[in-house]
Amino acid sequence: MKIQIISILFFASMVQAAMAQTATVSGKIIAEGEPVEFASVSLVGTSFCVSADSLGVYKITNLPAGNYTVRVTCIGFEKAQKTVTLQNGEKLTLNFDLTNYASNLNEVVITGTMKEVSRLE
Repeated sequence: MKIQIISILFFASMVQAAMAQTATVSGKIIAEGEPVEFASVSLVGTSFCVSADSLGVYKITNLPAGNYTVRVTCIGFEKAQKTVTLQNGEKLTLNFDLTNYASNLNEVVITGTMKEVSRLE
């Protein structure tokens, strides 16, 4: 019985030590002072990818220490990216301010001519 308790405690301490060796990146995504809903946040070259919530807040957890490029994309906005270096146990806050594509667009004029159309039966 003592051996089982000791092995359970040892296993629990190993799990806790392994969890402490990961980092977290979190932050908020905005554009023109407003949150950007459901933007995609990914670490380039990895499988880590999350979506921001309705308030523009995101969180990527359980990251091994290392160098990463954090990329944010969302329809209607220019993509943004930042390079970061994470240490074991670090909790980094990384906010993004996206540029709206609408401010970069020119107007479009569509013209046409009316032609009589008859229904084929």
